Amino acid sequence: HSMIEQLRDVHRLDTEAMAWSGALAVSGDVPCARTAHAAALLGGKLMVFGGLSVGSEGPKVLDDCYELDPESLAWRKLTSETAGPPARLNHTLTTITVSRMVEADKEETVEEVMVFGGMDLEGNFFSECYSMGGGDGASLPLQTLDMTAMATNEEGGGGGGGGD
Repeated sequence: HSMIEQLRDVHRLDTEAMAWSGALAVSGDVPCARTAHAAALLGGKLMVFGGLSVGSEGPKVLDDCYELDPESLAWRKLTSETAGPPARLNHTLTTITVSRMVEADKEETVEEVMVFGGMDLEGNFFSECYSMGGGDGASLPLQTLDMTAMATNEEGGGGGGGGD
């Protein structure tokens, strides 16, 4: 048995009363219980990616992505037509707004989430960054970003995170 109690319940914080709800009744494709995952809002929906699940077969690092509609409390598993980030735990998931040229003279602004960092069960740390979203949510366009130029400073050392 695991010393870690993993949960899969959903609670809501009423920020006016500063009071938490009890566990909410959710529906749909509910994700497995997990810990060390990351979550962010994208298009008004809660996106959950990765984490660690400990079941009867032992620990498993996850690479799945789910979306929760806060109005209907329905979960949906998201898929991508391209390979997603490798399975990871203890990573970040951050919402960003980006502008893209869709035609020579037309720009489009979309929300995306970025997955950064994390680790696997062998203790290997990840330093790449993945951008997901910007579509209708049914399928996540995925882009791997080269963080090398962003992570180096003028002296040539690594930016943030250490390990140089």
